[in-house]
Amino acid sequence: MARAVGIDLGTTYSGNQTTPSYVAFTDSERLIDDAAKKQVAMNPSNTVFDAKRLIGRKFDDASIQAHMKHWPFKVDNYNGKPKIQVDYKNEENIFTPEEISSMVFTKMKETAEAYLDKRVSEAIISVPAYFNDAQRQSTIDAGVITGLKILRIINEPTAVAIAYGLDKRTTGEKNCTLSASARTTIEIDSLHEGIDFHTSITRAPLEELCVALFRATLEPVKNALRNARMDKSNIDEILIVGGST
Repeated sequence: MARAVGIDLGTTYSGNQTTPSYVAFTDSERLIDDAAKKQVAMNPSNTVFDAKRLIGRKFDDASIQAHMKHWPFKVDNYNGKPKIQVDYKNEENIFTPEEISSMVFTKMKETAEAYLDKRVSEAIISVPAYFNDAQRQSTIDAGVITGLKILRIINEPTAVAIAYGLDKRTTGEKNCTLSASARTTIEIDSLHEGIDFHTSITRAPLEELCVALFRATLEPVKNALRNARMDKSNIDEILIVGGST
């Protein structure tokens, strides 16, 4: 009996137990996940990540043009669409964002099959709520390349809400762990000219630095409340999810 799995195609990580969404190409092999991420320092031009930022977009999209300034790998314009150029087994290879994403999907599929000891042929994939039709279709195409039948594309916030409620107990007592950290450290190896950076920061200056970001989140929250015809007093819990991307 075939099984269906849920895949969260993240910008930096994919899957429940966070597999790095990296694909690296060397003179002898193709690497995916942690092994690929380790290639960033030694093989940057052939280590691809952020395919999610490319998928379903035009090459001249402002977002792609902005991110290209920071990507170590090469993205070229092919009839208005972005494609990634790498050296693989001593030959130049061109891949679409969908093909790169399909490689990550393949790893997810293999991981799920190893865990379930069953063949996986179907999947539900979560994508950002802002994804347009082209981005959603391109994500489906990536799944099809993998050999998966995509049952549905759902928004990431919806997936989070479903996952949160699956095993949640609505009645009775429960044990909670509370923690507080008034200070944290920041360490960056070889930040500039081999010089390491090390400092500590407390909550107050961190909040001051992030105040513009905090304010930027308020309008979407207000819009969500208006669309749901709810008051903030009706909200029982807030789920903080996602990474820094």
